[in-house]
Amino acid sequence: GHDVKQASSWIKYWNKWPAIDAVRQQQLRPINADIMNRPTQRFLEGARTVCTLIDDARRRPDTNLK
Repeated sequence: GHDVKQASSWIKYWNKWPAIDAVRQQQLRPINADIMNRPTQRFLEGARTVCTLIDDARRRPDTNLK
């Protein structure tokens, strides 16, 4: 759907910068911008999602993210 196409486009855009660890190690994780753009309960959901994605990336044995 639209979200998958948009996420693919977003990742393709960021792949221009392979010097960034998250790009080089394929740790880009798009999230719904609507949950991060408003200071509401949804923002807290978004922050939780971002923290979870970062923790998951750190746990992967093939990454060097700290």
